[in-house]
Amino acid sequence: MEVNYFDLGLWKYSHEIEMMLYDVIPQVPDVKFNIYGFEANPEYAIAVQQRYEKAEHIKIYNLAISDHN
Repeated sequence: MEVNYFDLGLWKYSHEIEMMLYDVIPQVPDVKFNIYGFEANPEYAIAVQQRYEKAEHIKIYNLAISDHN
């Protein structure tokens, strides 16, 4: 099974990513997964990017949908 998980709003902490990594994914046999996280605040996005920089299956983006900065 292949799963893509999208977290749309990471904030300061990646609680949902941690839940997926340690609670959900281990319960699914033979799963291949990718995790994509999006955060509007550059400082928060960088902190989470650094936390997962060695995890090839986790990508963090500093992106948001808005009509102003």
